[in-house]
Amino acid sequence: MSFPDDVLLAAWKVAGPEWSKGGKCERCWKTLSWKNRGEAGAWGAWEAHPKTSMDAGGSDTVSSCEILCLSCYKATREVTPYPSLEELETKAVQAKRDFGEEAKRMFSQGKNTVEIAQSLGIQDLPFEMLIEVLGFSNIKEWERAASRIRQKQRAKDKEGRTLSKQRKKCLQRDNYQCVACGKEARNVHHMIPYLKSHSHKLDNLVSLCDLHHDAIHCNLSMYQQKQIDRVKEYIKAVNKRFGKSLILAPSFETKAGTTYYHIREQN
Repeated sequence: MSFPDDVLLAAWKVAGPEWSKGGKCERCWKTLSWKNRGEAGAWGAWEAHPKTSMDAGGSDTVSSCEILCLSCYKATREVTPYPSLEELETKAVQAKRDFGEEAKRMFSQGKNTVEIAQSLGIQDLPFEMLIEVLGFSNIKEWERAASRIRQKQRAKDKEGRTLSKQRKKCLQRDNYQCVACGKEARNVHHMIPYLKSHSHKLDNLVSLCDLHHDAIHCNLSMYQQKQIDRVKEYIKAVNKRFGKSLILAPSFETKAGTTYYHIREQN
């Protein structure tokens, strides 16, 4: 089905109000370029896709025209050229029931709608129906949630880059030697756990060998004397070098009488 130019322009403005600056793919929200319709390999290439075929009750109106990037257009056409609206609605209801929770989980992890739809085998659903499967009542609600997820992902990426830089600085500061035993260090450890300190600062990081790092992160019990001894070596070295006040304290005791320990700051 081909759409008249006035319908294409109207549909484009729906996809992106500032159409002269670029619209958006109605599936993956990728930025598109008005002048590159059907231009494979060009930046922002796009195509108009009919949501429903003429045989199934479709029309050449704006409401039937879906603006898609070429990737989404190709993926949609490969599944089925023109499913009927009734078939799509039935599939959307089924998908929401069968895949709703999984789709929400994938979305919360930063997957875009195209990736989710392809993973679940529902890439032929119109964008509005995919939004419903994800549990949103409208596109604006989805946009706000997607924006929050993108912000969290950017913050997480920035944090990862920060830790990577700090890790290198920490190893260099300690001459790539374990602070507890002097052997080769390949691990960097937070003296105060990150979940508590929220800090990747250099004064909260130490270099450790595999043995001491593993000992600190194992589930220490009274029967693991070698591990306990290594942890005590670590505590002694850190307190002396960095002026900390770490101690090995009992966490809890089981009904069988086994005592478990953890590292904490002395009050």
